[in-house]
Amino acid sequence: MELIRQLSGAEAARGQAVDIAGCVTWSWPGADCFYLQDLTGGVRVSLRPGMLMPPLQKYVRVLGETVGEGYTPSVRMQELHEIGSMAHPVPKRITYSQAITGVEDGQWVEIRGFLRRTTSEGDWRWIYVTTPDGEFVAHLSSPVNFVATPGSLLRVRGVCELATDTRGRIDGVRLRVPFLHDITIEEDAPAELYELPVRPAAGLRQLSAVQEMVRAHVVGQVVHHVPGQYIVVQEGDTGLTVYTREPGQLAAGDRIEVVGIVGQDGARTVLREAVFRRVRTEVAPNPVMLANLATQDSVYDLRLVQVRGTLIDFSRHSDRLQFTMQAGNIVFDATLAHPAGQPPEQKLARGMGLDLTGIYRVVFDDFNRPRAFQLELRTLQDLFVYAPARFWTLPRALLAAAGLGASMLLVLIWGAALRKRVRFQTEQIRRQVEKQASLEGELERAQRFRSLGLLAGGLAHDFNNLLTGILGNVTLAMLEEKAQPLVGDCLRDIEMSAKRARDLTQQLVTFAKGGDPMRDTLVLPELLHNVVGFALSGSNARAELQLPPDLWAVHADRNQLGRALQNLIVHARAAMPAGGVVSLEGSNEHIAEQATGTLPAGRYVRLTIVDHGPGLPAERLAGFFDPYTATKFGDDRFSLAIAYSIVKRHGGHLEVESTEGVGTLFQLWVPAAAVTLAPTPSALAPVADGMTIDIVGTRVLLMDDEETIRRLGERLLQRLQCQSRTVADGETCLQVYREALAAGRGFNVVILDLTVAGGMGGRECIVELLKIDPAVRAIVSSGYSNDPVMANYREYGFLAVVPKPYTVSALAEAIQRVGAAAR
Repeated sequence: MELIRQLSGAEAARGQAVDIAGCVTWSWPGADCFYLQDLTGGVRVSLRPGMLMPPLQKYVRVLGETVGEGYTPSVRMQELHEIGSMAHPVPKRITYSQAITGVEDGQWVEIRGFLRRTTSEGDWRWIYVTTPDGEFVAHLSSPVNFVATPGSLLRVRGVCELATDTRGRIDGVRLRVPFLHDITIEEDAPAELYELPVRPAAGLRQLSAVQEMVRAHVVGQVVHHVPGQYIVVQEGDTGLTVYTREPGQLAAGDRIEVVGIVGQDGARTVLREAVFRRVRTEVAPNPVMLANLATQDSVYDLRLVQVRGTLIDFSRHSDRLQFTMQAGNIVFDATLAHPAGQPPEQKLARGMGLDLTGIYRVVFDDFNRPRAFQLELRTLQDLFVYAPARFWTLPRALLAAAGLGASMLLVLIWGAALRKRVRFQTEQIRRQVEKQASLEGELERAQRFRSLGLLAGGLAHDFNNLLTGILGNVTLAMLEEKAQPLVGDCLRDIEMSAKRARDLTQQLVTFAKGGDPMRDTLVLPELLHNVVGFALSGSNARAELQLPPDLWAVHADRNQLGRALQNLIVHARAAMPAGGVVSLEGSNEHIAEQATGTLPAGRYVRLTIVDHGPGLPAERLAGFFDPYTATKFGDDRFSLAIAYSIVKRHGGHLEVESTEGVGTLFQLWVPAAAVTLAPTPSALAPVADGMTIDIVGTRVLLMDDEETIRRLGERLLQRLQCQSRTVADGETCLQVYREALAAGRGFNVVILDLTVAGGMGGRECIVELLKIDPAVRAIVSSGYSNDPVMANYREYGFLAVVPKPYTVSALAEAIQRVGAAAR
C-alpha cells in the first residue's frame, strides 16, 4: 500500500491496477468507502454501487484500480475476497502537527489530547479533543454514549482522515474511530484547576519539552484582550499568548489566573483552551520605550512597548488598518483592528511623526529564527501624532514639477484645441437643450396624467359601485328559471351592456393614482401573437413579427400590457385603411448606469411597431399621448393615452416618431424579468357563470357603505345558501365580529369594502380584525382605490380580492377559495 500512497495525483488518476490485502480498520454499513491497512500503511477503498461493505477486523484481498481523488491516492474496488479475521494492528503514535501535514491520511494512528466537548446525534458521537498544537475531532458510532469530564486526558485510536475545503486545502483533522473502547481516558480532569501549582511563564517552554501533555497555572497582568479569542499576559519581562473561548471583557492591567494546555504556535509557547479568573485590578503596565530598534530582538516578544517613527504609508485590509513605519534605518509594520470608514484613516497623512504603543511581535522565518517585528496596536489611544507631516515632501515636489511641465504643454496646445472644444461644447449645449425640452414635455405630460388620474379614480370608484348593483342584480335575476322565458333576452342584453361599461371604467382606472399592475413573468412572443390576431382581425392589414429566440421575458401585467399593445396595433391598422403591413420587432437592451435618458439603468425589452400610413406632421407629435389632445383613429380617443399610462406604470417608456409620407414608429421599453419564475396565479381566476360551488352554510360578514350593495350582498349570499350579516362601516364590523366570536359563532369569511366615506375602511379594519382573530379570513372588494391593496392584497392580510362590479359566480368562487385555504 505504500507504493499506492507514493503515487502522484496524476499517476493515480490513470487507473492503475492494484492487488492488495490487509486488515479492515474502519467500515460502516451504508458508507461508500472503507479503510484497509497492511504493514506498510493504510489506504481508502471506495465501493461501486451494489457492493457489500466488508466487516471490521477482517483480513481481505482487494482487486481494483487507483483513483486520484482526495488528498492522497485511493483505490476503487472491483473485487473483494475475504480471507479471515484479524485484530487491528498496533497504531502509530503521532501528534496533531504530524496529522495536519497530510502524511498520515488514511493511516491507523493514535493521538493524545484533552477532551473539550462531546456532541451526539442518535448513535453518532463527535468527541472534540485539544492538543498542544491544535484540535481534532473523533467520530464514531456507538449505542453507548461516551462520558468523560471536559479536560480529561484521552488517548484516541482511529483512521486519520483530513478535512479539506473546496480548493482541496487542509482545514482540519478527524479520526474515524471503530469502537468505543478505542478511546481511553488516561487521566481525569482535575477537580479544581486553580489548585494546580503556579508556574512562571518563562519556564513553560522547558515544561513542554519535558512533558508532552501538561496543564500550566500562570498568574500575570493583562496587556491586551480580544474576547473569545486570546489574551496577551505579561509576567515580569516575559509575554505569553493565552488562547481562550471564555466570555467576558478584561481591561489592560487586570491581574488574572490562567490555566491552560501548554502548546506551541510556531516558535512561541502558548496556552490553549485556557480558563481564567480576575484576581484584582491594577494599573496598566508601562510600555518599554524602544529608542534603538533591532529587527531580531526577541527579548521584547509579546511585551508592551512604545516606538517613535515616521509614517511611510497606510492601508485598510478588511476590518483593520496597517501602517508602514520607519524609525532610523528600520522599517516595520503596525496593525490596528478598526471598523471601516472611521478615523484615524481620515486624519492620517504620510510623513507625520507617530508615537505607537502596542504589543511587540517577533516575525519568525520558516526555521523559527527571528527576522523582523511588528506592532499590534490595541485602541486609538495607542496612536499619538507628535509631529505633523511636512508639506514639501519629495513626492509633492515631483508632483508640482510635473504639474508645471504639464501646464506649459497645455498652454502650447491650448490655442489649437480651443476651436475644437468650442464646437464640441456647442453641440453639447444643443443636445442638453433638446434633452431639457424633452424632460419638460415629459413632466408636463405627467402632471396632466396626474390631474386626470384624480378625476378618473373618483369616477371609476363611484361608477363601479353603481355597476355592482346593476350587474349583481342582473346575474342574480338570471338564476331565476321562471324569469328566463319572460325577460331572459333582456337580462342578457343588460348584462352585456354592464360588462361593456365595466370595461370602460377599467380604462379610466388606468389613469388613476394607485391600482398597481398585477405582474407576472410573461413570454412576449405568445402575448404578441394573441394580441396581433385580435387587433388585425377583419382588416386588410397583416403583421410581420421579428422576435429573436433569446428575447428576455418581461415582468408585467398580462391584461394591461396586452391592452397597451392592442391599442398601438389598432392605431397602426387605422392608419392604413386600405391595408398594409404592420412590422413588430423585439430586442434585448441593457441601459448602463451612466447612460442619460428617461429610463433608469437596467435590463429592458424594446418593442418597435411600425406602420406605413400617411404619417403625422411634427407639430402634432408634441401632445400625441395627451388624453386631452390625442390623435385618434377609430372610436377610442384615449387609446394612445391609455397605452402610454400603462407602459409608464410598469416602469417603462413609450415614444413616437412619424414622418409624413413614410409612416409612424412606436418604440416601447418594458423592464425584463430578473429571473424566470413560474407565473403567479391571479387574484381571482375566471369562473363560468352558473358554476356550482359548495359553500352552503358558510357564515359571511359583509361590510360596505353603499346600501344598494349591502342589499345585493344579502340577496347573493341568500341565493348561495350562506348565513350573512351586513354592516355599513369598519367600526360596526369590528363590534359584530367580536360579539360573534365571543358567542362561539364566528364568521367563516369577512368581505370588506376598501373605502368608506367618513368612516373606517377595509384597510384599517383588517388590521384590527387580525388583532382580534389572527386566523380571520378576509376578502377585499372595491371599484378602485388610491392604495395598492388591490394588487398586493396578501401583504395587507387579505386572502382574496373581488373587484367591483362582481357577479354571483365571482363572489361564490372567492368565498369558496378563502374557505378552502383555511381548511
